[in-house]
Order: sequence, then C-alpha cells, then structure tokens
Amino acid sequence: SVSQLPPLPKHTQEVEAFAAELTGWTKAPVQAEYVGPVLFEGEGAAEFFNQLLAHNVSNPRSLWLENESEKKRFPAGALAGRIGLRVGPSFLDATDDPTPDQEDGTPLAGHYVVDDEGIPAQAVSLVANGRLKNVLMSRSPVKGRAASNGHARGGFFDLPTARPGTLFVSVSSAIPAIALKAKLLDLVREAGLEYGLKVRRLGYEDQKG
Repeated sequence: SVSQLPPLPKHTQEVEAFAAELTGWTKAPVQAEYVGPVLFEGEGAAEFFNQLLAHNVSNPRSLWLENESEKKRFPAGALAGRIGLRVGPSFLDATDDPTPDQEDGTPLAGHYVVDDEGIPAQAVSLVANGRLKNVLMSRSPVKGRAASNGHARGGFFDLPTARPGTLFVSVSSAIPAIALKAKLLDLVREAGLEYGLKVRRLGYEDQKG
C-alpha cells in the first residue's frame, strides 16, 4: 500500500547512491577473463538461488501445446527428475512458501492466498540437508506426483504453470560475512590470483524468448 512506501528523503538517498555507483561502473576498467573463487551476496545471492534452484524445480514437465514452437516458452525444470538426489551442500534447506505476506516488515511479492487454478497456497519443502525432496506442482500430474501443491501461476499472456511464490533458503551452520570474505581471500591466494570476485547483483536471462 501507499502507506508502506519509504519517505521521500530515503528515495532520494537511494537514487543518489545508485547514481554514484553507476558513475563508478562507467569508469571501471574492463576486466580480463576470470576463472577463480566467487562470493555472492545480497541481491546477487538471491538471484543465484532463483536461477539455479527455484527455476529448475518449477514446471516439472513440458506443456502439451499444438504449436511446438511455443513449448520453448515453458521449459521443464532441469531438476524435476532428481527427487532424492543431492542438489546442494548438506547444510542447505529450501522451502517455497507463498503464505507469508511480509518478512521483517517488508511486503513479499510472492505472496498469494489461492493459486491461478484455485488451489490454496501451501508451503513446500524442496530441499532438506542438500537433497531434493519435492518440486513445485500445478494440476498437471507427473510421474510420482499426481496432485497440485498450490503453485500454479501465470502472467497476463502465460498459461498457469508450476512456479515459485517466495523461496526461503536456510543453512544449519551460518558463517559471518567477515569470515566468508576471509575464506574468499584464502582461496584467491591458493589459486595464485591477484583478486577474487564479489557478485552483488546478477542479471537474469529469460529462457522463454
């Protein structure tokens, strides 16, 4: 709602900070090809999990469409056939839960009460101890998964398919940010490199196009 928008001074501060960052990008030297350790943080870490986990446990099968060329707009999730197999480190858990409408006072865009096929939203445990337990489902059945788990969502021009709501990722043994940076530098030295990379933002390549 409008009442949840930040005050104008905060908007101004964020715009000025982004402008300064953008100016820095234009002056930064072009880097050579890099092969080495990378640390994801902030929005970059969130987008990392979106692309490699959320996207790949969505839409567990290709849609049946008369126009074969349209199928590329609804690719099947690459992890759909790996139930029970390891998809991450043993300390990693992930759950998709569209039911909360906010997290620490921040409204969640992935919140909904009922999906686009009339199924109530529900939490789905996707990864436990690094192993894939489940995939997101619409009413379209797949082998071993005959029912929806309330994740059918579609855009204005898209058919409802199994898609994430809000993905929550947790770990059993968290490491402070300062320790992660120290580990990055250790790996850089082991690899004989002059520097490592931190990724704070990560673009998304639309695979439908």
